[in-house]
Order: sequence, then C-alpha cells, then structure tokens
Amino acid sequence: MPFTYYCFRISAGTDYRLKYQNAVTWIFLGINAMMGAVFYDRYYTIYTAAGLTLFLLFLKYIVKAKWLSLFYYSHMFLLIPFFIVNGILTGTGISEPIVWYNDAENMGLRILTIPVEDVFYGMLLLLLNTSLFELFLEKYPVKEEKRLETVSMR
Repeated sequence: MPFTYYCFRISAGTDYRLKYQNAVTWIFLGINAMMGAVFYDRYYTIYTAAGLTLFLLFLKYIVKAKWLSLFYYSHMFLLIPFFIVNGILTGTGISEPIVWYNDAENMGLRILTIPVEDVFYGMLLLLLNTSLFELFLEKYPVKEEKRLETVSMR
C-alpha cells in the first residue's frame, strides 16, 4: 500500500482533497458502528468494526490527518486487486478455499466468497501502514530531487 499510495501522492500532490471527504469518513464510521452494534457477539466483526472506527476517529480528530482524502482515493483502486486475491484465497474460482472463515464469528454476509468484514479489515491495515508512512515522511523528510530520482528509477 505505501508504494501505491506514494505514487498517488506524487501524481495528485499532497494537497489533494476529496470534496466529500467528511461524508465518506462518516459513512465508514456509521457502517462500522452499525456492524459493531448489531453483531457485537461476533469476534471478527466487533474487532474489525471497533478497530476501524477508533482509528478513523483518532486520525480525523486527534491527528487531524490531511492525507485521508488521498488515502480514500488510492484505496478505491486497491480494492480491485484486493477482491481478486482475497476472492481466490476464500474460494472464488477454485475447488476448495485456501482461507476459511467461521461464519459464527462474522456477519455471514459475503461478496462472492469474501466476508464483508474483510473490506473493512483490509482498510484498517492499510490505514495503519499509511499513517506510519506519513509519520515517517513527516519526521524524516526527503528532498524533492531525491524523491523524484527514486521514483523515476523504478
């Protein structure tokens, strides 16, 4: 994720803002709050919902992350390989799944063979990585010339 995010960061710029970033954040918070409230007795669902909700609130109101718009934008593109790889791992197109989920611990709702919670769990993992990436970039800034050389070499 950080490499993909970084590529979008370079092409779109650090000032990239979604017009409806607050609405998108509140939609994610609302969905996760409802998932956690309704399925509070399912471990995978409640930990995923609580984790993403708390971390989004932390980023939005404590850290005041200015890069959330760019994250949402890059994450939208990362959902394509996510659905392909996770779909195969959970059994789409193969005779037996490589990864098996216990429906007693999740909502039991699936996108093809992927538990719905995986979308939010994946988002939480990518948000954690991106926030560390941004923290390190802020703490150890890279000179613009060096940054462009690194990207053009790949």
